[in-house]
Amino acid sequence: MIAQGHLDAIRATVAPRMTKIVRAADVPRAGHWLFEENPRFVTAELERGLTWQAGDAQRRTACQAG
Repeated sequence: MIAQGHLDAIRATVAPRMTKIVRAADVPRAGHWLFEENPRFVTAELERGLTWQAGDAQRRTACQAG
């Protein structure tokens, strides 16, 4: 997650170093302190990521068992 308006600016720098980025989020109405400035958005994004990751782990386990 990144402060509003900065995602495109850092994408070229960060993406080559972090090849397993699945999703990036531009946090609206937030600057330096993302969680303090927009806690609902950050919490929702974290929940979305954790839910996706848990589902992905279940899919991998099912594929390995099958």
